[in-house]
Amino acid sequence: MLAVEVGGFGDWLRDSPMRNDRLWARHLEQVSPLEIQLFYARAGLQCQAHHAHEAIDTLQSELLVEAVKGRVSWAAMRLINHEVPAGRYTTENFIDRLLVLSLPRRMAVVTALVTESEPERVVKMEWHECKNMRQVPGLAQEVLLVRAKVRHIRLPYVFWEWASEQVAAPLLGLREQVEQVFGEPWPAIQQQWTNMIWIESRSDAASLLSILEEVKSGRL
Repeated sequence: MLAVEVGGFGDWLRDSPMRNDRLWARHLEQVSPLEIQLFYARAGLQCQAHHAHEAIDTLQSELLVEAVKGRVSWAAMRLINHEVPAGRYTTENFIDRLLVLSLPRRMAVVTALVTESEPERVVKMEWHECKNMRQVPGLAQEVLLVRAKVRHIRLPYVFWEWASEQVAAPLLGLREQVEQVFGEPWPAIQQQWTNMIWIESRSDAASLLSILEEVKSGRL
């Protein structure tokens, strides 16, 4: 039995970015746990991880409905026992990804997430736009205060980096790099931030704000 033959999953899959994955050509009775993991890996390389999780979750729901009706073999039902990876970051998950970026890019990403802005908007942000900082969320205010200490004498941008030893430039390609590092498109990253579980397993006493304080100050 193919996945597209299970209930309404075939119709649902037609609108999914994962519709062309080779997993759907495999009979469910023959799909191994390793193949599911490879499916997630392929999706991650395409910045589609959350779509992969959604696809498996939807397939499992359809399998349960069909199983109640007696339309699914026991062999095909094995997929129901698979646990879809959690779709929420912990603080640790988020910080590990953030640290792959350079310091100016980390700060720009945090600002974009806190203010619910597109990366392109933050990349183009100029100092004259920051006159009324009281309207900016607290964490973003702190980031801007740190950026003010390294304000470039010629560039009007809040966020910039050294393109070479003598050339400063705005954070070109920020969205693309962030999406590659996080393995998801920006809207999904923003959603992950919004739904993030504020737990740091490396230290029970650590909080998100204390870790981000070290990130934006350059100590981490």
